[in-house]
Amino acid sequence: MTQRSRFQLSFDEPSLEEAFIAHYDAEHRFIIAGCLVLGLVMHVLFMGLDYVAHPAHFYDFMLIRLFLALPPLLVTIALCLHPRWYRWAQHAGTVAITASGLSIVWMIGVLSTSAQPTVAYSSGLLLVLFFAYSFLRLRLGFALAGSLAFTVAYEFTLLSEWDWLAPHVLEQQYFILGGHIIGVATCWTLESATRKSYLAEQEIIAAHKATMVEREKSDQLLDDVFP
Repeated sequence: MTQRSRFQLSFDEPSLEEAFIAHYDAEHRFIIAGCLVLGLVMHVLFMGLDYVAHPAHFYDFMLIRLFLALPPLLVTIALCLHPRWYRWAQHAGTVAITASGLSIVWMIGVLSTSAQPTVAYSSGLLLVLFFAYSFLRLRLGFALAGSLAFTVAYEFTLLSEWDWLAPHVLEQQYFILGGHIIGVATCWTLESATRKSYLAEQEIIAAHKATMVEREKSDQLLDDVFP
């Protein structure tokens, strides 16, 4: 019972990998649900920022949050709380991360045509990265897929609607890149530690079972010697 390599997040045995995934999903479904509730609250709080910072676009931003960002969060919470459907929480969480990121990217695109254009909302993407790579406890493949999806859309928006090499735009891209690097390292560390802990637990269980078998054999031998 080992992982394929030091850096690869998978086990050699398909049955062990399948058992780990089932264990991981069951173990973390309420954590994911709680973090998504926090994400909902943050979206609502950021509506206040929308109203104060960009009153002209408040209703546009509210609709973007309500119809793009929030529905996937609610669906994923529902899946996490369902006794059978929680195994789809990782997939739904990936969609939720992508949708939250895309909602901010859409707002950045809207702000390119405002009276005072700004890419300051790019900082919101860092919050989404923090959620994807650590808080939500998504496995690395899912976290990376959701994060890269909205990052590609973000870069396309900057290229098409902003001066991509302008200092204030370029610095935001460096922050996003740094967020990805730190996030991937964090997510890998968390999942790797969880896998090692699960493997150690399975080895203890296997050793205990082997001990019980040997004990039963010893008891049987004693019974045969001393009837």
